[in-house]
Amino acid sequence: MPIKDDYASYLKRQKQFQEKPIAKYWTEQEARYVEPFQIFGNLYYVGDSWVCVHLVDTGDGLLLFDAGNCGAEAMLIHSIWEMGFRPQDVKWIILSHGHVDHFGAAPFFRKMFGTKIYLGQPDAEMFRTAPEQSMIQESSSCMDMLFEADHEIEEGEILIFGNTSIQFYLVPGHTRGCISCFFNVTDGISVKRAGYYGGFGFNTLQKDFLLEIGDIKLEARKVYLNSIDKVISQKVDIFMGNHASNVNLLKKRQYMLEHPGKNPFLDSESWRNYLEQKKQELLDLEKSDNL
Repeated sequence: MPIKDDYASYLKRQKQFQEKPIAKYWTEQEARYVEPFQIFGNLYYVGDSWVCVHLVDTGDGLLLFDAGNCGAEAMLIHSIWEMGFRPQDVKWIILSHGHVDHFGAAPFFRKMFGTKIYLGQPDAEMFRTAPEQSMIQESSSCMDMLFEADHEIEEGEILIFGNTSIQFYLVPGHTRGCISCFFNVTDGISVKRAGYYGGFGFNTLQKDFLLEIGDIKLEARKVYLNSIDKVISQKVDIFMGNHASNVNLLKKRQYMLEHPGKNPFLDSESWRNYLEQKKQELLDLEKSDNL
């Protein structure tokens, strides 16, 4: 193909992508940059204004919860540096679930630094048998690819990362392999318990989507509710969202800046309150479908 025609074809593909509703998530991602900050003790925030990425200094290497959106790898690297850490010290990445907007930088970290990737077993299986459900095809680059996890997380596992022991549960719903986990963080004086829930979105619980993947009885909705019930009574001092909106992250960060010495992330009620809210929202969705 002549290079002018090749370039015209490139512009056409670019325009077609930009016209997709999802394009806003893959273009000008730098506009979502959030200056990284310390949440409490050895727990830090290095994500953006949409997708959360948390960093834990385990004393024997760094641990990331999620790896940002595909195409935002450089922004994550920058945030880790800005927080005073070295990206090459990231030994482990725990993925909340197997969707494209959460595993973006994981393959890069493994190739570049030998980082180990952890993923819920059902989502690791989804990568192998139903890769389209990862939404990898929504990425702006056809060269973004799925991967094999180094460790497939099972129900009830307790895993050790440096000085940090983490209790894992599988909480299927948003995907079959969503994980929830709990662990302690410390500032050297006091110890707080962090809680993480791997996926709250209803995009994969819409009727059309469930029918397309063969869930004709919409069983995933019941599974979602049961998953919340499994962990809602856990004691949590710091609720870690996997999207910034889950925890009003930007508002809380602004409050910290305006009120030195105050930490709105220390909130023993927000975990239960938000999980209760999502239960009710799903019940409302079911009612609207039945109208």
